[in-house]
Amino acid sequence: MSESDEDVTVDADGVSIRKSLNDDQFETLAVVFDIRSGREHAAAVTLSDPIPAGVDIDDIGFHPEYGGEHWRAEEGEVIFSRTFEPGE
Repeated sequence: MSESDEDVTVDADGVSIRKSLNDDQFETLAVVFDIRSGREHAAAVTLSDPIPAGVDIDDIGFHPEYGGEHWRAEEGEVIFSRTFEPGE
C-alpha cells in the first residue's frame, strides 16, 4: 500500500489516532486505527467512523487479535471505546 490521502492523523488531549488502509496484511481491505496515549493518566477514548456508502454492515468485521472486542457497528458507523493506560 502506498501513502495516500486515505491516511489521517488526529491529535487531541495527549492521544494520537492514525487511520490508514491496509490491503497487504489481510485477505480483504482493512481500515487500521493506530491509537496511542502520551498522557500521564488513563484516557477514555471513544471514536466513531462512518461506514462508506455501498458497504453492508454485515460485511464489517473486527479482528479478535487487534482489539476487536472494543468495536461495534451500528446505524451507519463503527464505534470504538476503550480506556488506555498512561503511555499505552
